[in-house]
This record gives sequence, structure tokens and C-alpha cells, in this order.
Amino acid sequence: MPGLDRDCRVRPAPRVVARRVRGELVVVPMPSFEAIVLNDFGARVWEAVAEGAHVAEVCAQLSRGDPVVSDDVLAFLRLLVGDRLLTVYAG
Repeated sequence: MPGLDRDCRVRPAPRVVARRVRGELVVVPMPSFEAIVLNDFGARVWEAVAEGAHVAEVCAQLSRGDPVVSDDVLAFLRLLVGDRLLTVYAG
């Protein structure tokens, strides 16, 4: 994946739709229409990047200073980028 680090921003990929359905965040990449349901933590990560937050801001906000959680957030973002659900761009 193209250099995802804390200095980058990520955003939902152009052909990915995300909506809340009955309290859950459902992410659907087009044209496959394979729905992915994110848990509460995953939904908070997704919503933060969808609002345009830097990766560092998302990590700091959700980890509340815990470096292990911060690393987990970064790993989750890398997974979403690798699955082409998020796109990386310079900060």
C-alpha cells in the first residue's frame, strides 16, 4: 500500500458507499455489493476519516494516548487501504 503513515490522510475510495443501517455502519464497495458491517470501533475509525481527519488525529482521538490502540488503529486503516476501501493522499 502506498506509504500509509500518520502524516497522511485517507478517505473512502470513490466507489465505496457507507451508510448507517439500524445502528450499524455498512460499507459497500461497488460494483461487488458485498456488504461489510463494521463494529462500533471500526465505525468510529471510518467516520473520522470520512470527515477528513489526518491519520494521526484518528489514532490520537481513538487511542486516548494508548500506543497499542494507536498502532491497532493504524493497522486497521492499512487493512482498509489494502482492501481498496480507503484511498491514501498526502496530508
